[in-house]
Amino acid sequence: MNRLSRIFRRTPSLRTRVAFATAIGAAIVVLIVGTIVWIGITNDRRERLDRRLDEAAGFAIPFIPRGLGEIPRSPNDQDAVITVRGNGQVTSNSNVTLPKLDAGYADTYVNGVRYRVRTVDIRTPEEMSVAVGATYDATIAETNNLHRRVILICLFAIGAAAVLGWLLATFAVRPFKHLAQQARSVDAGDEAPDVEIRGATEAVEIADRILIFGSDPGRIRADIPITQPRPRAWDSAGFRQIVDQVYTLLTETGRDGRRGAKPEPIGIGYRLPDAAVQQLTGLIDSLTEAPFHGRADLPHLADEENLVMDELFPLIETLQLLGFAHVSGGDIDLTALGRAYAEADMLTRKQMFADAVLKHVPLAAHIRRVLDERPGHRAPAARFLRELEDHLSEEEAERVLDTVINWGRHAEIFAYDYDSEVLNLENF
Repeated sequence: MNRLSRIFRRTPSLRTRVAFATAIGAAIVVLIVGTIVWIGITNDRRERLDRRLDEAAGFAIPFIPRGLGEIPRSPNDQDAVITVRGNGQVTSNSNVTLPKLDAGYADTYVNGVRYRVRTVDIRTPEEMSVAVGATYDATIAETNNLHRRVILICLFAIGAAAVLGWLLATFAVRPFKHLAQQARSVDAGDEAPDVEIRGATEAVEIADRILIFGSDPGRIRADIPITQPRPRAWDSAGFRQIVDQVYTLLTETGRDGRRGAKPEPIGIGYRLPDAAVQQLTGLIDSLTEAPFHGRADLPHLADEENLVMDELFPLIETLQLLGFAHVSGGDIDLTALGRAYAEADMLTRKQMFADAVLKHVPLAAHIRRVLDERPGHRAPAARFLRELEDHLSEEEAERVLDTVINWGRHAEIFAYDYDSEVLNLENF
């Protein structure tokens, strides 16, 4: 008893609540539909019996002139009672004799048993009356069987909805469970909250302090305290100033050359940003059009293009690397080359992109030079991968080589056979 009381006093989990609510919602719909079907089956009981009598009468009447003993049983209604009246005689195919009734359908009782009777008056070759009747028992049994099926289908639908709701809730409540666990940990002082930030604007909105890290070697490049009271207005001058400061620091060039315009030449082992050519072209087109017209504030650009920092920074780094744009003070400006690229047709764009890659990406120029010098103009990708691994980790080397291969194939600087993993100058 105490165990049951503890179960009922326990607050149900969010997953249980979602599953229970889904089952209740499905039950309401299923019960409404089931009730309509149930009533329809019940109301159709008499019509179902009338159809049986019509079939039995239509089957029997052609055989009546031969005599009742010659009338075969209806294939679908073996228990139909047939009573014939003519020439002052009354005959029946069973020990039950149906009473004289008007032509049509009627209910009557014989020996306390309720019958449904179909009466047909026949004028030729001699005047007679044919009554075909049957009890409600078979029809009621069939209707009850249909009612049981409706109940089973409704129960199955409600159960399936509950199971589906439980499965959906399992995935839907995971973020909330994770957030609740973090909240409990923070309240208990066990650990700092682990919150995913999708942009500098969100970081400034919720954080009390922002750290900007550098790499190679790892270090703190900037420590930005945020003292604005909450709730913080995104459109306030102080809020936008901090956001611009964060973007400016993130796009400044460090000694590793990871952000911003490169102040010194890069080598083969440069960590090329992972940027697709289609995305680069789309960003240039967006910068050219209103409301930017070639110059954009990075926070505004990120909001307009719905890009998070991890998506935006590789694109702007690539545009700077190839000479299509320049970033300074949290703003991005298309260069003359970038504006010309935006106005060019597809073939001219491809040639401009090829020239920029060969000029500003040493790895691409190195691959093209090796292919030009070889008699067969072919070289395995593993040859260049080994060179990259002198500067980068194995995983990073593969990523950089994949990036430069994609750029080179788009610009038609070289071709690549993915089956043999060989770079070549076929068709060039």
